[in-house]
Amino acid sequence: MVGLLDIVVSAKDEGGLCDLCKGPMRVQKTVEHEGRTIEHGAFHVRETVYVCKSRCHTDDGSLFTKRAQSVVRTLMPNSIVGYDLMVCVGLKRLLEHKQREEIIGELNENHGINLSSGEVSNLTGTFLEYLLRLHHARADQLRGVLEADGGWPMQVKVRPEINALVREIGREIGFQIDDARQAVLNWQAMDDYRLPTGPDGLAVVRNIAQWILDYKADLSGLDFPFDRPYLSFYNRCMVALRAMDAFLRVPPDDRTVVRMIRRLRRMASKVSCEVPFSQTVKRLHRRADLFDELRDKLRLAKDMPEKESIEDLDEMRHQFETWTADLENRRPKRGPGKEIRDAVDIILKHVDTHGDNLWGHAIRLPERAGSGIRLMSRTNELLENFFGTMKHGERRRSGRKNLGQDLEHLPAEAALAYNLEHADYVNIVCGSLEQLPLAFAQLDMENPNRKKKWLAPQEVVNLEQELRLSTASLSPADRRLVRTNLMNQRINKAANSRAPRALH
Repeated sequence: MVGLLDIVVSAKDEGGLCDLCKGPMRVQKTVEHEGRTIEHGAFHVRETVYVCKSRCHTDDGSLFTKRAQSVVRTLMPNSIVGYDLMVCVGLKRLLEHKQREEIIGELNENHGINLSSGEVSNLTGTFLEYLLRLHHARADQLRGVLEADGGWPMQVKVRPEINALVREIGREIGFQIDDARQAVLNWQAMDDYRLPTGPDGLAVVRNIAQWILDYKADLSGLDFPFDRPYLSFYNRCMVALRAMDAFLRVPPDDRTVVRMIRRLRRMASKVSCEVPFSQTVKRLHRRADLFDELRDKLRLAKDMPEKESIEDLDEMRHQFETWTADLENRRPKRGPGKEIRDAVDIILKHVDTHGDNLWGHAIRLPERAGSGIRLMSRTNELLENFFGTMKHGERRRSGRKNLGQDLEHLPAEAALAYNLEHADYVNIVCGSLEQLPLAFAQLDMENPNRKKKWLAPQEVVNLEQELRLSTASLSPADRRLVRTNLMNQRINKAANSRAPRALH
């Protein structure tokens, strides 16, 4: 396709009245500049800009001006790139997971538009910024739809709380993060049980929390059933609990540090329960077949149906009850089968104690949602599959096998792009994907003071600042700090110790 670079398009609206003083407008200047859009390709436009005759100023101190609406709706502020081109690049990069060279070739061949690799990356970032702004702008409508649909079930987890605590402490440490990491290294080499005070103490608490989150360091990489990651997470929580008890026997003279480590202890203590996990771990390799059979009957090791029904639950419950009755008959009564007998007893005891809770996934909806029931997902399968799909797309897009750095620097709002694959979400935020460029343009037209110099929303500014402060729950720099022999020795020694009590 050939662009319209040899043709100059005139864009001149009537000046009308000033929005501030309601006085007349006059021509300020006529400028000619390039434009690049999916709809028109590459072109030149001669645009007439009007200024208030009384020289009114906006809140940012600039003169109040009016541009041609056809240009404002088409091209981004202070840019020759059209909204539709930015949306096209963002969708191809984030949803179709195309590499930059592929996008460049398609735009050149189909629309006569030439972009560099850097421009493709910049437009992808701009797309995510606009999408985040649009998502926030439609938050009330999205919330209303979710509430009218009966709300959204959420499972209680420990890791998100610890992640949030790590980020909270990271924000409090701020730009002193490098000094804080050095303080942690110094603490790891110490031989007593006292925690430091001040920012150094907060950094140590953050490091202990990160050590818990780094449970995957204990795995072999062979995945389930050879690896049991949540069991490793449990073990780290239990070890950290004993270690924190040792550190609190002689608490530091800093209320903030004490408060933070006690918060962490409360979070980690949620994994402590009546189930004799420690004994189960010792014998797990002898009982693997039996436990895997249980997982199979509960369909925990299978691909879950896309939309599980109440009939599916009833059928699974019937099969599970049949298997439980058979399991009682298979239980060795006496003799050398003690390991299997103990394993069967554990299963039957848990079925007797928690059996009713295995089927409590049908939630009755409130009247405002039209009554009926909602089936809550029994596992994290859908969430984990989404993350796996996201990783697969990133691997295809980057061409790299190791995605550590890619995922570390991937903006959080990249996950929002996947919502654009769902018609109900698209209908709320913009109506249709074809109207997404116009929805982005309206964000700028509704916020003229910030569009003047293409300033990003305040939320994005804060997000960028947080990223600079390294407040990720387990960044590469922190992971290197956590995965040291000194750190493992420090935690395990404290966990196995009888630290002295403070004298009062």
